[in-house]
Amino acid sequence: MRSFLLAFIIVAFANCPFLNLNLAAQPTNSHNNAKIQINPYKLAVQFALGTSLAQQKQILCEVNGLLPVQNHTYLQHTGIVVVKLNPQLTQAQTLQTAETLIQNEKIIGVNEILRDASSGGEVGLLNQVFFRILTTNANAKPNLTSIQQHPDVLAIVPHQYLPNVYTAKLRKHAFNAQTVAAYISRQPNITWAEPNYLLTLDVHKVNDPLYKYQWAHKNDGSALQYNGTPDADMDIEDAWFYTMGDPNIKVAVLDSGVDTNHIDLVGNLLPGYDATGGGTKGYPSIEKESDAHGTACAGIIAAKADNNEGVAGIAPNCKIIPIRIFFYVDTIEIPGFGKLPYSTSEYMADAFGWASLTAQADVLSNSWGLPPFLKNLLPGNGGPQLVEESIAQAITAGRNGLGLPTFFSSGNVGDLPQWPMDIVTEAIAVNSSSMCDERKHPQSCDGEDWWEGNWGAGLDISAPGVKIATCDPSGSYGYESGNYTYTFNGTSSACPNAAGVMALILSVNPSLSFKQAYGLLCTHADKVGGYAYDSTATYGTWSKELGYGRINALNAVAYASITKGVDNDIAIKNNLSNLVIMPSVSGVGQNIRIVLPDENLQINNLNLCVYNVLGQIVHHQRLSSPNNNNNNNNATSKTAINIAAPSLSGLYFVVLLSEVGTPISSGKIMVQ
Repeated sequence: MRSFLLAFIIVAFANCPFLNLNLAAQPTNSHNNAKIQINPYKLAVQFALGTSLAQQKQILCEVNGLLPVQNHTYLQHTGIVVVKLNPQLTQAQTLQTAETLIQNEKIIGVNEILRDASSGGEVGLLNQVFFRILTTNANAKPNLTSIQQHPDVLAIVPHQYLPNVYTAKLRKHAFNAQTVAAYISRQPNITWAEPNYLLTLDVHKVNDPLYKYQWAHKNDGSALQYNGTPDADMDIEDAWFYTMGDPNIKVAVLDSGVDTNHIDLVGNLLPGYDATGGGTKGYPSIEKESDAHGTACAGIIAAKADNNEGVAGIAPNCKIIPIRIFFYVDTIEIPGFGKLPYSTSEYMADAFGWASLTAQADVLSNSWGLPPFLKNLLPGNGGPQLVEESIAQAITAGRNGLGLPTFFSSGNVGDLPQWPMDIVTEAIAVNSSSMCDERKHPQSCDGEDWWEGNWGAGLDISAPGVKIATCDPSGSYGYESGNYTYTFNGTSSACPNAAGVMALILSVNPSLSFKQAYGLLCTHADKVGGYAYDSTATYGTWSKELGYGRINALNAVAYASITKGVDNDIAIKNNLSNLVIMPSVSGVGQNIRIVLPDENLQINNLNLCVYNVLGQIVHHQRLSSPNNNNNNNNATSKTAINIAAPSLSGLYFVVLLSEVGTPISSGKIMVQ
């Protein structure tokens, strides 16, 4: 059983009152050996929803022992305030301050702020506890009596999206979230229990007239495209030969919100959701520059095309579902990093549940993650289990059971791909590639030496992520003073590039399962960069720098389209037999062996053709029957034909045709 109870080293807390309430001094956190402390100078205070900012400040102003109200962090509409205590308080005075706060009728919870001594990172505890019950009978009513009898538990309600997960709403006694979580975790048949966490997130950014700047679509190597390598792109223009997207395919952008009035997006936006409770329906607080992040991600995926305006998205005919999962706070700004985004585990879990089950999204794009130091402050493997299970359920149960492709940016610090990909391995980790088909790193050709994408074990795929032209909130707000930005950076831009290509794949073949669609994306990526793709994984060769490679939309979409056409339209309607091709995955120029399975097939004057994904014939051979002992030129037995694989990597279709061009048998080969 995974228990919530954290083990702590308490350092330099002679004046800390919280130890007498619910924490005995205990050894270092056994998961990661981090030194976890309680911050003696901060509290997480929850006001009842509907308490105005002015009321919050007035209440806090009247409480002795707090710093002046301008020193506190007010988390917008959530009612959460991180209050700062006077550092000169004695233990008794601190206890009295907490008691005064909790007695106010507008305050529903007061809890600790946990601190990682090594990094200074912090996590707040809030006045709810989530827990999972282990049950062997889905229809059986769980026995919650022992939990309901805890004096601090006010009510227990089922989680709205996760089966067998419940929320315990707590009474307003100070400092009770983690003690209740620890109590619940010790009850029979409890899999895990944890408080609702207040978290800061890592947002992975650094830092049609504009189509000529969009090198990720078609890289011509020009100065406008930063003098990159021609064709170091995702072949989006060529993929548009098959589709520019199906309006029935919906991509949810879980982020800071999307400018729902943007001229290049408005026609492609569906009703959104504010998981933070702000009621914005997916709209950001665009008076803050950082809130442009979600709008930029949405523009990469599905900005309108052929409208004489701005940029063109990867899948310009698909739809965007804007979901606000975090927000920024005016009073918290770090030099070089800007304003920090805030969320809670409850908000994140609700966002994934709403996107997958209520909005029925087909693809999820997440250009954010948890800062690595937060993993030191959380139990178990390092992330809120409520959120991990919500992500896993979305991937497994989304799209009516077909599975929901869920992309995350890998991170921008040159480390391994971070949470949640290290826990929820089905989440797709996307690294950034440069306009020269390199792993983005300080020496790559883009000239940006201050960041690099996360890479190594756990990386799935890579996509363009440097100087990406996309939408910016309308008017003077956002990254630029106009409606567009030319240099959206980081794995934040690589992630929606990958999500947009997945939308194209599902546009031509919406019946694909998650694993099938993911396999197409990975199998048909270009092995660029000169890296050693020397690891063999499920979908081909893999490198630590770019994963399966840099995405090639043309190959993936063509395969999805023609797979559907060949398998359904030809093989089924025309009752074609299958050619056995060995090996089915070949190297450039390697000999391949094509076996005709029908022993009675008369092959004299038949035609063997190899087509690329554009329908062009790259190999043609007229066949004749081999001589046999009876000199019967029309007889054959399981004939094998040897040819050289095509000289360029990609997907190819091998078709055996009659003398007059009627398809008889078919097969496929991947050349790498």
